[in-house]
Amino acid sequence: MIKAVAFDYGGVIEKEERDAMQEVADLLCTTKEDFLKVYFSLNHLSNTGKKTAREVLILAAEKFNASEDQIYHMFSVLENSRETRKLNLELVEIIKNLKNKNYRIGLLSNASVNSSFTSQLCCERTNVE
Repeated sequence: MIKAVAFDYGGVIEKEERDAMQEVADLLCTTKEDFLKVYFSLNHLSNTGKKTAREVLILAAEKFNASEDQIYHMFSVLENSRETRKLNLELVEIIKNLKNKNYRIGLLSNASVNSSFTSQLCCERTNVE
């Protein structure tokens, strides 16, 4: 019997209206798939605290011989994409219904900022505790 359901926050509960990673890939003259492959091959450095998320993005961009100007614009694209993030309200309602039916709800996130803060923010934005 299923007792718990887990959801990913970024890209699932909270979605972007624009494809910032595609914009970054275009800026670096590569495909989104190739950029993400390189990025995720380095992402463990951020997840383990050896590098900041910013440093990992710079390392990934450098693998595509990015200039300082391209790196600057990459961060502009990523920063501006934050403004387009919206909650998937339909999924939030599903989560609330599952919670009301006594399912345990798990939240997954690779956000490296204070994780208890991230969890609290997610709960506040979705009105799910």
